[in-house]
Amino acid sequence: NISKNHSGGLAQRKIEGKQVAHYANERQPERCFVRLLRAYLQRRPPECKTDAFYLTPVKKPSSNIWYTSVPIGHNMLTQTVKRLCSAGGISGYKTNHSLRVTTASRLFQNGVPEQLIMEPTGHRSTSGVRVYKRTSNDQKRELSDILNSPTMLCEKKLKLVSNESAEEASKENVPATTGPPAAEKPPTLPACFNLSGCTGITINFAAPPSN
Repeated sequence: NISKNHSGGLAQRKIEGKQVAHYANERQPERCFVRLLRAYLQRRPPECKTDAFYLTPVKKPSSNIWYTSVPIGHNMLTQTVKRLCSAGGISGYKTNHSLRVTTASRLFQNGVPEQLIMEPTGHRSTSGVRVYKRTSNDQKRELSDILNSPTMLCEKKLKLVSNESAEEASKENVPATTGPPAAEKPPTLPACFNLSGCTGITINFAAPPSN
């Protein structure tokens, strides 16, 4: 099958087609990809012999068959996501490729490792995945909180140390200790930042929300 990552030719003759496993969403059936796929396949004509996945819809379906045996046109297919976003009131420049970017970004924001992100996106290297990762507003706010408050930084470090201690204790079957040793002092941040010699830096200061 020809795709963005598999254009065919002698250079890619040994590359096999990508197969992605996706499991049913039993908690939210209305958002289950498996259920939607089955519903789509049931509405294709049974005598359809084409290998194309996307078929031209019937203008006025009168039965359970909603599609013809004719593959959808290239121009119509490339405008699908743009058309759906416009109908759903989603603003911004959206293309079919936006689905791939959204997939990588959502997995990255939820802490999924890059090698696992490569599975659904179809990338063959981690460097290709990094281009698609987008930080969320919550991640940006967390970075600002760390830089704003030395105390908050210490709390985050203590939580990290506690988690690491619990993991080591679970391996050795010994009780875990939380926090740093009593003799150690938590790290502190300087009262000011020295940005001399730095270029191309943009710092946005946002006032905290009023109570």
